[in-house]
Amino acid sequence: MHGRHGLGLCRVVRGGPLIGGWLTEGPGWRWAFAINFPLGIIALIAAAVFLKVPKHTKGAGPRPKIDVIGMALISIVTSCIVLTSAWGGHDYEWGSWQINGLIVTGIVAAVAFVFVEIKVSEPVIPMHLFTNRDFLLCTIAGLFVGIGMFGVLSYMPTYLQMVHGIDATVAGLMMVPMMGTMLVSSTLVGFIVSRTGKYKKYPLTGILIMAASLVLLSQLKAESSAWETIGCLALLGLGLGLSMQTLVLVVQNAFPVSMVGTATASNNYFRQVGATLGMAFIGSVFTQRLMDNIESGITEIAKAAPHGHMPKISSMGRTPEIVAKLPEPMHSLIITSYNDALVPLFLWVAPLAVLGFVFLCFLPNTPLAQTLKNEPAKRESLDVEAERSGVVSAPVSTPAETSSVSVAESPLSKEPRNDGTDHTQLTRDEDPRTDH
Repeated sequence: MHGRHGLGLCRVVRGGPLIGGWLTEGPGWRWAFAINFPLGIIALIAAAVFLKVPKHTKGAGPRPKIDVIGMALISIVTSCIVLTSAWGGHDYEWGSWQINGLIVTGIVAAVAFVFVEIKVSEPVIPMHLFTNRDFLLCTIAGLFVGIGMFGVLSYMPTYLQMVHGIDATVAGLMMVPMMGTMLVSSTLVGFIVSRTGKYKKYPLTGILIMAASLVLLSQLKAESSAWETIGCLALLGLGLGLSMQTLVLVVQNAFPVSMVGTATASNNYFRQVGATLGMAFIGSVFTQRLMDNIESGITEIAKAAPHGHMPKISSMGRTPEIVAKLPEPMHSLIITSYNDALVPLFLWVAPLAVLGFVFLCFLPNTPLAQTLKNEPAKRESLDVEAERSGVVSAPVSTPAETSSVSVAESPLSKEPRNDGTDHTQLTRDEDPRTDH
């Protein structure tokens, strides 16, 4: 699916923080997870009632084979990545046998996964996807976007509660500007790209805006106003809206219709891996920095008031409600420690966005296809059979086929134009696995 249809399906209103805040303040935080049970039941019922799967007939060829080994191996790789980034330097020391074992296991599983995917007939992630330059560059950039986006989304609501002393629902409401600018910018870009067919400048601009917003977020102080935080989040949403969904559209545009689903799912997988890495890395480093800041702060307070009573702050006692009731100077200590432990990490993530910009600079400015790309395999097999039988038939086009000919198939598209566009991509229908 291409053009406005592909981008339209990717526009999702991300109201997770607001809904999560309401669940926390209302039914309870456990419903943030338990809500999946009733929603899952509704989805199963809807699929059973409305989903009509065509039956497999005997003459339709062999059934597709499920790549069980590939799915198992990629699950192992993903688990090792997540556990290494979450446990390393926190639960276990870097260089410990637990961390080294996870790293070795992940590498071995990744190598085995590549060999399996090359051999099987129905791979989970076909290796030939990585020979497509559009897919490769957008996937790398999407991974970096996922690290930055979910690294902020995971901890910013708690940061707002802790530093500004607000409840979970209000913290979720303060995240709405980010979601709003993301929705508006992605919608506008969708209309513009559908009309012009040009898209390269939008993800480039968006990922630079994202880098700038991460730098601004890293400069926040405990005494900064809530409006400063909201402004930085709105800027981040603008950058994400310009870049994230456009990258998905570029991937969809790079393959024929038979490969669009596989390419999109593979691209989403690597973006989710980036999101998991971002959450795990920021969470692990943030927790360690927070404990160090609190311990050093308590030591300084104890030196200034050796006979004062110092309450113990356990990991279960650092909730916004408890912190808000702490007396001074403990209240200011916790807030300042929280701020100083989290916001500098955004500056660590910002270079990844810049690196994503560098990769996207090599992205060819391929015009969007105006029609779905179809596999030429059936037509080629008919021509071969006709040649073997000695019958040479001229190609015949039906009125429907004639009306659906895309701009990419027009002879006029072969005329040289000096507008900076890579027009060699306009004839990709001839080979769905063309190396860009």
